Amino acid sequence: MSNRYIDLINNPYEAYGTPDVVINMLVDNNIININKINKINDYHILDPCAGHGHIIKCLRKRGYKGNIKAIEINKDYEDKLKETNIYGGE
Repeated sequence: MSNRYIDLINNPYEAYGTPDVVINMLVDNNIININKINKINDYHILDPCAGHGHIIKCLRKRGYKGNIKAIEINKDYEDKLKETNIYGGE
């Protein structure tokens, strides 16, 4: 059993934020087409393991104007997400 696996057992709420470079690559290569989805009135993005909200913040920086909801199981991260008005779970 690797140490990494043991770490996950000991700390199941460990967070791994998605680097901006990953989201930027998705946008730059039109895998996420922000201009197109901004034109759809009822388009929603759900981030089910939002952590600190890296994905959401990066999409906002790149110009996404639609609805985004975040859900997080870790209470500390959940409280921070609620402060940003993007938290959608209870």
